Amino acid sequence: MYLAGGFEIRMPFGIIRSANITPDKETGIGKWSQEKFINQFKQYDIPADSLPNVNPTDFNSIMPWKMYAGIKKQDLKALYAYLQTVTPVKHAVTKFIPNKDLTTSH
Repeated sequence: MYLAGGFEIRMPFGIIRSANITPDKETGIGKWSQEKFINQFKQYDIPADSLPNVNPTDFNSIMPWKMYAGIKKQDLKALYAYLQTVTPVKHAVTKFIPNKDLTTSH
């Protein structure tokens, strides 16, 4: 399921799963505008000491947003355009299960 997410990464604080970035309108990024897509990256283009702290039981992502925040808007527009051309895949993903919930989620 190309780009449909669900890749599981076990971390000490829980399980993180990759997001569906296909243009599926229900479970992917199909409803995202180009502006929203760009802003998802650019919101992290701030000084490192301005980034929020995340508690161990809060959703977190291993996506290195800070590292990708410097991508030029022109390149982000090209990424967005490409992602709009891939086949939409309906695949709902539970992105985060904190350790405290693991015993009840299986």
